[in-house]
Amino acid sequence: VTHVIGKDIARFHALIWPAMLKHGGVRIPDTLLIHGFLTSEGEKMSKSLGNVVVPQEVVDKYGVDALRFYLSHEVPVGRDGDFSWERFADSYDAKLRNALGNLLNRVLVLLKKAGGELGDFGSPDFITASREQYEAHMDAFEFSEALKEVMVLVGDANKYIDDTKPWEKEGDEKLRVLTELAESLRHISLALLPFMPETAQKIAVQLGVPYADKMLEKEFGVTEEMAGWGGQGDWKTVGEAEILFEKIEE
Repeated sequence: VTHVIGKDIARFHALIWPAMLKHGGVRIPDTLLIHGFLTSEGEKMSKSLGNVVVPQEVVDKYGVDALRFYLSHEVPVGRDGDFSWERFADSYDAKLRNALGNLLNRVLVLLKKAGGELGDFGSPDFITASREQYEAHMDAFEFSEALKEVMVLVGDANKYIDDTKPWEKEGDEKLRVLTELAESLRHISLALLPFMPETAQKIAVQLGVPYADKMLEKEFGVTEEMAGWGGQGDWKTVGEAEILFEKIEE
């Protein structure tokens, strides 16, 4: 059992509350997860200052998954974090719309031009990100570090497509490169699921992964087979490419 609390009430929940629970015969938490505060443009949010950020306004403009990503990626658990509309927009454009969304679109468009069928999954030699590191960070509640590991994988895949230039290749070699990229996107989708569930499913649906429609079900879990490279042997074709993150006009 993990008890999530703010840092301003840590003393009560770390000392007094467990004693009360124990006296009442109620199980006490195994772990305390203490989070910090959010500031706005480097200052404490205050109605008098007029710098309060309304979460719904961010969601209405960028979507809930974009907000989840920013807060999880930019604010390490246990530390204070800062919200800036400018930094949020920069993160959205650079990391989500360009790095991730553009990667997915490029791979799917090239695969569709090649017939839409997958080939040899190849080997993940171009990947420097680590599933083991990702899982270790998740277990330690180091969510920002886990997400950074995901973005390393996004960067690896973007570098791979730029280096290999699959649009210049032919036949089996072209299909192998594109299939490796599609498989890397499948792994990205699974790793993003705890942070950006709707986006993770959209990626899987566009890829045509067989389990995509089940990803938002409570019973869904990442199996050892799913986590393995080339672990979805029944995945043969990809779906249709759609814009993952829309361009937001200021």
